[in-house]
Amino acid sequence: MHVTTGAVSQQISLLEKQLAVRLFERHSKGITLTYAGQQIYAAVEKGLGDIERTIEVFRQEKIPEVEIRVKLTPSFAFYTYSRSGRLLFD
Repeated sequence: MHVTTGAVSQQISLLEKQLAVRLFERHSKGITLTYAGQQIYAAVEKGLGDIERTIEVFRQEKIPEVEIRVKLTPSFAFYTYSRSGRLLFD
């Protein structure tokens, strides 16, 4: 989605400030999730899975189309797209 690493880092920093917790331990060999980061990751993964399953039910049941607008931060939108390999919201 053409997002620079700097933009991703900035979004992570903003999220950490907003939540007042560190989500990543940064070290010379890379990064690892903190306990708080693991908790956020699990919650987001579950939420995205729920959204994917609900959308799949809609697609299978041929429910009449309803327009839904979702506003996401660029980093969350990138994660949503990269996780599924396709846009969830066509």
